[in-house]
Parts: sequence; C-alpha cells; structure tokens
Amino acid sequence: MKSKSLLLIPFALAITLSANDDSYEIPKYLHPGTNLESMKLSHIDELWKAPYNLSGEGVKVAVVDWGQIRVTHQEFQRNGKSRVIIKGKENQKRPPHEHSTFLAGIIAAKGVKPEAKGAAENVLLYSYYAPEFSYSRAVLKAYEDEGITISNHAYLYTDVQYDGVYDNEAHFMDKAVYEHPYLNVFMAGGNDRGHDNEGNYKQLKGPRTCKNVFTIAVTMNNGEEIAPYSNRGPVNDGRIKPDFAVASPGNSYVLSTGEKSDDAYIIRGGTTSATARTVGATALLLEWYKKLTGNDKIRHDLLKALYINTASDRGRKGPDYIYGFGVIDPKKAADVLWTIISKKSLIKEDEIDTKTVKEYKISLKYPSTIKLTMVWIDPPGPAENPQIPDTQKPTLINDLDIWIEKDGKKYYPFSLDGEHPEKEATADTFNRVDNVEQIVIENAEAGEYRVYVKAYKLNTKKQKYTIVSNIYMEDSSFSENTLNEKEKFITRYYKEILDREGSQEEIKFWEKELDSQNMSALDLAEFFFNSEEFKAQNIDDKEFVEKVYKVMLNREADEEGENYWLQRLKEGSTSRSLIIYEFGFSKEFSDLCKKSKIEPFNTDNYLEAFIKRLYILVLKREYDPKGLNDWKKALKNGEQTASSIVKNFFFSEEFKKQNLNAEELIKVVYLTILGREASEEEIEFWSEKLNNKEISKEELLNNFLNSKEFEELAKKYRIEIK
Repeated sequence: MKSKSLLLIPFALAITLSANDDSYEIPKYLHPGTNLESMKLSHIDELWKAPYNLSGEGVKVAVVDWGQIRVTHQEFQRNGKSRVIIKGKENQKRPPHEHSTFLAGIIAAKGVKPEAKGAAENVLLYSYYAPEFSYSRAVLKAYEDEGITISNHAYLYTDVQYDGVYDNEAHFMDKAVYEHPYLNVFMAGGNDRGHDNEGNYKQLKGPRTCKNVFTIAVTMNNGEEIAPYSNRGPVNDGRIKPDFAVASPGNSYVLSTGEKSDDAYIIRGGTTSATARTVGATALLLEWYKKLTGNDKIRHDLLKALYINTASDRGRKGPDYIYGFGVIDPKKAADVLWTIISKKSLIKEDEIDTKTVKEYKISLKYPSTIKLTMVWIDPPGPAENPQIPDTQKPTLINDLDIWIEKDGKKYYPFSLDGEHPEKEATADTFNRVDNVEQIVIENAEAGEYRVYVKAYKLNTKKQKYTIVSNIYMEDSSFSENTLNEKEKFITRYYKEILDREGSQEEIKFWEKELDSQNMSALDLAEFFFNSEEFKAQNIDDKEFVEKVYKVMLNREADEEGENYWLQRLKEGSTSRSLIIYEFGFSKEFSDLCKKSKIEPFNTDNYLEAFIKRLYILVLKREYDPKGLNDWKKALKNGEQTASSIVKNFFFSEEFKKQNLNAEELIKVVYLTILGREASEEEIEFWSEKLNNKEISKEELLNNFLNSKEFEELAKKYRIEIK
C-alpha cells in the first residue's frame, strides 16, 4: 500500500494552512459548525420528514478507515443494541479510532446530542480496517460478505508523485464497479492543497482519479466558497474531477462523535466530513429508492447522474476542477428520483451499440433552462506508472456522444482543458475524455428539442447509460380508469401544476400519503408548486395566479380576483407561496377537499403561513427553511407568541437596515399586523406622532398588537396573541 494519511484536519489547524497567497487560508471570521447545521445546508434534514420519512432503515454502509468505530457510543445505539459491526480479524484488535468514529457520527448519529445528529439514524455501520482491507479489496469484501453497496473511503495516500495519476488501485477500483454496477464508492478528495510541493491544481491521486467512483470536494461559508485545502483536478487525461462538492457551514469544520467515551464529541474537518455526509444522504436515497421501486440496490450511473444534475453550479460557469459539477442537494435528488415511478420519468436508463442512434424528444411549453446529465460505468482504463505518467492517454474505454438539436442548431456537452485548468468550460464540440457528460441550455425558447445519443467508440458489444434531465424526455401517458374523488383531486394537481398526467403509481402514492394524514391537501399543493419540475416551466405571475385558481378552486380566475392578486404581487405585499396559503385557507378549497374526503390543512400550515407573511412583509424576502422551522417550533413550544414574533421581526437588524421613514413604517405595520392597507388619514396621524416623538416604535407596535383587528388576524392563523 502507498503512504497514506487521514483526510481529517483538527480544528486547531483550521486557520493555519499556508501557501503563497491568501487563497490558501481559511478566513478567521468563519467558525466551526455542527452535524445538524450541515444537514440543513444540504437539505438532508427535509428527508427525515413527511412525505419522505427516511432514516436509513434497512441500509448497510461500510466505513473503511484506520480503526474501529466506537461501538458503544450513545449515538449508535438502537433498542439496546449497537448499530456498529466490526469486521476483520485485525480490526477486532484495534481500539476505537477518532477518525472512524467522527465519520460514523456524520453518517449515522441518532441525535442524542441534537446538534450532532447525522444523516441516517437507523443505518447499519460496518467498520473495516484500511490496512487489512482497502480500495477495491474492501469494496468487494463488504459486497460479497454483507451485500453492502455503499462505502466510505478517507484514508488515501498523499505522495505528490501520484498527483493526477490513474494508477493500479484506480484501475482495479473501476474494474470492481464495472463488474458490480450497484457498488457506490465515495472517496474523500483529500486535503493536500497548500502542502509542500503541491501546486494550485492537480492534487487528486490514485483511486480519487477513478471514473466510476464519487470524488468529493468540500466547501465552507455555507457552500458559497471552496475550502482552500480541498484537492482539485484535473487528472492527467483532463477528466472533470472532483465530481461535486458538498456544502459546509462556517469554516467547514463540524461537531460530531468522538472516540474517547460513549458521550464524547469533537470538532474536525476536511473532505472526509463532506464525503461522510454524502454517504449518509445516499443511505437515505437508497431507502427511498427501495420504497419507490422495491429494489434494494441502485446503479452507480443512475446515482451519479442524479446527484450531478440536481447540483447547483459554483465557481466558474459550468463544471470546473474545483467544485466539479457544483454543490449537491440530496433533497432535490430525492424529488427527481421520485419521478422514476412515473410514465414520464426524469430518469432514462438505456443501452446502446455501435449501430444505433438513440433519440428522445423534449417539448418546452415555456422558455426555460434545459439541463441533462448522462453517465455510464466505463470499463477500467490502462493504469499509469507514477514515475512516467502518460498525460496524453485517455482512460476512457467506451466513448458515448450526446447532443441536442433544435432548428438545425446543435448543443454539445461541457468539456474542460486539463492543460489550462483555470479556463472556463466550453461546449462547442463532443467530449472525448469523460464518462460524465452534461448539457445546459439556458433561456431555451419554447419548442421541440431532440436529444441524441450514439456510440463514438465501443470496446464492448453494448454500453448501458443513464440520463437525468430536469425536463421530461419523450411523450407518454397512461389511460385512466374510472377514478374516485380523491384520485381526481390528485390528478388535477398533475394536470394543472405540472402540465402532465400522473402515473397510476404516482397517484396511488399520494393517495396513501393523504389517507395517512402525513400531508394535508395544502401541503401537497405547496410540494407540487415548489417542485423542480414546476419551477422549470418558468411561468410569469399571471400564469401562476391562473394555475392557483384551477388547482385550489377548480375554476377559472375571475377578472377582479386575478387583478387583485397580481397587484399584490407587484407591490410586494404578498408572494407566490403566501397566495397558495391564502387560497388553501379559503372555504372553496375546504369544500373541494371535503368532497374528496381529504384534510384541507393542519396546524403547521397556519403557523407557516403566519411566519412566511412576516418574512415577506417585514423583511421583504422569502423565508429561509431554518428560520421558518425555528419560529414554528418556538410558537408550538410556547416560547413565542404571535405578538412577540412580530416584535422580533420589526426589531431585527435586518429590518433596521431598511432605514424606513415614519410613513413607510406605518404602511408596513398596517399590512403586517392588521392585514390591510392604511388610509391616508391613518398614515398622517401615526407618522405625526412618531416624528414628534409622542410615541416610540415599541409603543406604536404595542398599540397595534393590542388591537381587535390583530386579534382577528391571529385567530385566522389559529395562534395565541400573548
């Protein structure tokens, strides 16, 4: 085995990385975060709730590392038994290890200490010792002995002579995944950048250069900046690596489980933490995949295309050698995976030979962005000798081409220039080195687009591939049988919001969710309107309001009502999400729901609507999920009342920065607290009192919060005033 080092950095070193310029330093104003914060950043926490309700149940994960996970730690117990299984004779002799235990907490801590909660609280953790089983040997051992298809690797070697080299270990890892396509291997990209003899680019080594693994970078500052130590591509043949990055809070270091005792916790960082977070998220996605399809294994090409196509671009436009294809969002990935049970799935799994050209159709009803990613599991390439690496020799064995055409114009996938890693991605010809290809057409005009796939070169008879798109490819629908009232209700959501038919499987799924009261009808409407599929339509406010009428009230918009909501949107006194709530609380909507025997709304809907109003009317922006959940929890627990929350918003630093004059303040107060606009006389009356200092801002708010009108408004949202 090569010289190895742990891919974990103690917090004490967080601000001491140094090199020739400031880009190698973590800003001192950024502080460590926690497991829970990092889960929320990647929206993993949303997968714990309805309608997903995921916990990693029934999923096994291999953690291949430098020692045992602490078996007895309080975060890994379930029903009096540990979820950690130690594998290997040598590992049985090892003491609990800091690095292994830290990673395990990120993947699977159940949240005894809430801020240390990991991604998948019910997943089973199999601990392997890297010097005993490593790389492809560990992956195959875990698969053959325990049926494990997800593995975490953060023990890789750091010799600079391996920078960018696709070596024997990489060859055999690609071979293992090619022969066992359900293996999903997650490699920490490494923390070598800024170390002696390392350049600004090309620090990825050995198995991190594989075609058929996930090579992961780490960010800081809530996913907005790359961590300066995070290793960068390219690999020697110019392929796009790392594959993607993971959002991290603060300076990228997080609180997780420690090995010293059963209730120990430590703060550490590195690409290792980002990788473990992705492994935990993948355990949830695998559980979700099994719920949807009944399959307990997911192909590597499908999973990779899913993560990459739902990632958010960072850094230079398109992929780069720093962030890869961007920062992943497991919740978005889960939503796209959901469509796999639809007859018009966003996921296309197919196979091609040298005699065939595959063709798909995308029909855009509205101008939008088209984004699709094709991935295939490529056979292992020729290994390089680190002493004499061949930087011109591609490791790609089977080369597929994908392109899009419309009206004679061709759109090609992204490519990067390994000789000039700082250059922005181009998309002017076919990609000849990557087995991950992505096409993005921004501001695509409405019309019909044709997607083509062909084999440029195959060294096997056929090649399977997966395409994940944000827009449906091909046209298909199912013939509806006679539907009951509840099924008709759900079908209307598909037709009016997503402009398509729902499959029988989709409709049955939502019917089950509504029957179990995991969701209300209003929850379902909000979910559909917030889906990536709906957002891709990119419709204007008029079209949106008309859709809301058809969805929520099952009728066309009346002119007066439509104009009212459009004016409210224009002046900023409401938002699209608030309009959905207003319609959801209406008698018309309730009557429709009762007819279909569906619960129209629940307590959470009221609380969320009340809080979202404050974000829109007071702070002039949409809510952030963490803030919304914190305020909702405070209301439920009795820590806050309607009045106290309103005051918190008006006295927040964010509101103060608006620097409103008296008249502007009065207008906001009336809209927010009384739910109506102020008359000219009312504005003049209260402005004069404020300007003459006859009344303070707090006294003004108290006056309004004690009013009968506010009492009625609070009743509407079923909230205690005091």
